[in-house]
Formats: sequence, C-alpha cells, structure tokens
Amino acid sequence: MTLLEILQSARALLDRGWTTKTLARSANAIACQFGSPHATHFCLVGALRRSAQGLSLLSTDPGLPCCQSPLQPHVTDLYRATIERLTLNLGIPHEPIPEEDHCISLTRWNDMPGRTQAEVLDLIDRTLLSLRPEEPPAKPGTQPEEENHGR
Repeated sequence: MTLLEILQSARALLDRGWTTKTLARSANAIACQFGSPHATHFCLVGALRRSAQGLSLLSTDPGLPCCQSPLQPHVTDLYRATIERLTLNLGIPHEPIPEEDHCISLTRWNDMPGRTQAEVLDLIDRTLLSLRPEEPPAKPGTQPEEENHGR
C-alpha cells in the first residue's frame, strides 16, 4: 500500500464523478456515506476515504475524524501523509497542524464556489507527479536509451 495507490484510486473515483458539500452522493445526487455501495460521486476527501476504505484501510464510520482509523494504525499514518501531501500542493505552508485541519483545508478547497472537477483532478495529478522519482539527467553526449537501440 502506497500513497500512489490511494491517490490513483481516488483519482479514478473523482474522474467518474465529483461532488461538493458532502463526502459522497448517489447517482440520483442524494448525499450518502462515502462507503455506501450507492456512492458514485465523491468530494476530494470522500474519494480519499473511499479509496483507503476500499483497500481495507479505514473504517466507514462517518462519525470518525477524517484521518482516524481504528483498524490499522500504521496505515492511518499513510492516509495522513496523503492528505498532507495534497495540502502542500495547494500551497498551504508546511507546518505541523492537527490532522483534521488538513482535511478541513481540502474540504474547503473542494467546496469553494467555482471549483471544477478538472481542478480537483489537476491537484491529484500534480501530487502524483511529485511522488514519482525523478529520472536521472542524461549524461552529456549521450542519447536516451530507446534512441540508441540498433547502433
């Protein structure tokens, strides 16, 4: 289980359906729990929670704080790290803040008037890119490997 897996899963959910003002909605636009089999549209935090829950990492109990999991405490740290990484990509200064504040920041950002699904997907894409290891620069005078085949 990695940050990449949570973000990729959340991105797929959001690509299929995005919402605001609630963690999840059914196909009929009725608010529902993010773990419901009827949930088809998700806000950013709802998609993250569903992705982690779908990987058997978080409880579906809607009464729990955003980043809390009674099931696997070590995975809670991974979920927190995902939330923190997204928050950092929003340009919020990096400083220790309570875990719920990260979720509140992402929820407020997701629910801002005028916010679009494309902007939410872009945030996840930027975060995914920031997690991928950088390719080492090519040595001077060499060509990329695929261009050297057959020589």
